[in-house]
Amino acid sequence: MLTQAILAASLFAPGAGPPAPQSGFDPSRCPIEVQLRALSSVTSAGHTWKTLHFHFHEFGQCDAGALADGYSVDVVTLLAREWKLIDELASFVRADPPFLPFVLTHIDATAATENLQEVLRNAWAACPPRHRALCRRIAERVQSALETQELARRR
Repeated sequence: MLTQAILAASLFAPGAGPPAPQSGFDPSRCPIEVQLRALSSVTSAGHTWKTLHFHFHEFGQCDAGALADGYSVDVVTLLAREWKLIDELASFVRADPPFLPFVLTHIDATAATENLQEVLRNAWAACPPRHRALCRRIAERVQSALETQELARRR
């Protein structure tokens, strides 16, 4: 646990920049039955941080393809439309540091631009002072996702 906390602190230290997206997919731990269970329940995963956190532990090894896309929708939607739950997210991140990279990885360019813009507004204008570091990390990921979308539009 201490190693996880130290790793999380070093990965998310000021100036470290956004984490590189990483897949949690492990085919040896994600047989087809588990993939199907995960896919059938991903639409309900994004209602609260509690359900998404459960999904992270239950199905994180299957985090690829359609499931990963679903998690991205869930994370960005929660941050855009349910910002009032930021305390819940912060509690999960504090208690379970590996959850933060999962959340940040799923703030990506597959999300709707409008939702990403709303998350950015929330992170800058509605962030409780006690969560400034978390909000900064969220804002960095959103800015990266918006830049990726802009580059894709120019092509």
